[in-house]
Amino acid sequence: MATVGKIVERDGRKLYLLNQKVIAKGKVDSYKVIGRKGAGGFGAIYMVRRKSDDLPAVLKMSTDIKKKAFGGERIRREAWIMRQCCIRSNLIPQVFDEGEINGRPFFVMENLTPLEWSSNGDEKLGLPDTEDRRILFFMLLIESVKAIHAAGFVHCDIKPDNIMERPNSYHRPILIDFGSAHPIEENQGFLQKRPTGWVELTKESGRIAFSPGYDAPEDAFTIQKDIFAIGQVIRDSFEEDVPFEWMEIIGRCISRRAKFRYGNLDELREDIASVGKRHRKRYWELRKERISEQREVERSLSEAQRRDVKWDLILHLDERPSNQERTVFRVDFPKEERVHYVVSEPLSLNANSILLISGKGILEASISGPASSVVVLRDYAVCHNTSVSLPPENDLTYVIVGPGSYLNFPYIAPEEYKDFFPDHRRRILRDMDATTSFRFGGPDTFSGIEEETLRAVKESPLPESYKAVLLDFFSGKGFSVLPKP
Repeated sequence: MATVGKIVERDGRKLYLLNQKVIAKGKVDSYKVIGRKGAGGFGAIYMVRRKSDDLPAVLKMSTDIKKKAFGGERIRREAWIMRQCCIRSNLIPQVFDEGEINGRPFFVMENLTPLEWSSNGDEKLGLPDTEDRRILFFMLLIESVKAIHAAGFVHCDIKPDNIMERPNSYHRPILIDFGSAHPIEENQGFLQKRPTGWVELTKESGRIAFSPGYDAPEDAFTIQKDIFAIGQVIRDSFEEDVPFEWMEIIGRCISRRAKFRYGNLDELREDIASVGKRHRKRYWELRKERISEQREVERSLSEAQRRDVKWDLILHLDERPSNQERTVFRVDFPKEERVHYVVSEPLSLNANSILLISGKGILEASISGPASSVVVLRDYAVCHNTSVSLPPENDLTYVIVGPGSYLNFPYIAPEEYKDFFPDHRRRILRDMDATTSFRFGGPDTFSGIEEETLRAVKESPLPESYKAVLLDFFSGKGFSVLPKP
């Protein structure tokens, strides 16, 4: 008989860990162990594949050396609690199966991934990095915690490490690690439905894990315990100073006395929603200012002087110490006048180089290079890339940051580019908080895009009530919920 596990010593503790390629037989299916993903205080986590359909999943098993030790009962307890919670919300991990390996209980749950955010092409792991994302993220997190409370439990271990997402789920937070979950003290009906072999967890016995900084000071298992942890996670989402409107919410969440915290999650959700409303109001005020300023720039660009120049006159090497890893070239438009530079000779960027185009002006030139090279447009810069080369010969990455920046490929029609467009669109990163755009075969300036958009809305078959709302949006007057047709 093949050996399925081995005893190892880690940090002074002896643990029972599985060997790779072990077949774990559950009540529903069998699972092939691929490798170990991590280990906690009472269980080890393994990546597995379901034999029936090769679906990747996660297996959690007790690491206690003794088969009948407390860790095994804790694994059964965690699986049971997750089953009670996941039927109430899809923001709770799904439990696929349960079973035993060599007398030690395990359960199998869906495979989740760490939260990953992207801002202007830079990957960021962990908590949300913009105000819009933060508001939506915590609204959804509150919904998942509400489902746990509705099932009669307090999670007791909410922290950033225990918040993940499903692959390609657009950052919908999924709470994991129910090992410390505990019945709510007011939940008297739980005594009648708890399973056989239920074990109680207490801090005094060392059977309940808690995370310093996220664990409320009181010992009572009430919903205020989770509200305290949510407040700490909200505070962690800010890398710098916390805005006043969020300080008020955080302060009420993490009060040392439970009676001064939010009475329920609906109150907390309502306050976060009010922050979202104020944020949207500020967004529209800023959008109006940007559009007004952009139209003024557009009027001046329409009168820009057209100049035939060579690269050596406008292209400058940026030699600042912070740019030692990449070669950075700059094209800066003069501040005192509006110019339209036309460069007849093509520019081919080397690998790992950056072309930074900034200022209120127009650059018309053929620019090409590999995907590791980046063209950055900012501060109302307009670039007409006259190159007709398609990927992979010309596979530059573009970053367009606002306000008012515009990238156009005048000699490539959209229909001509449709076979390559999905791949290339991936390499055009826009600042969605600003008025930026890109086009294939587009107009000369940003004002042309606005005219195109307004004309398309007016000529569309949409109901008039829809058209009115969309026209207000694109003209910068504001945006409300679309009326019912």
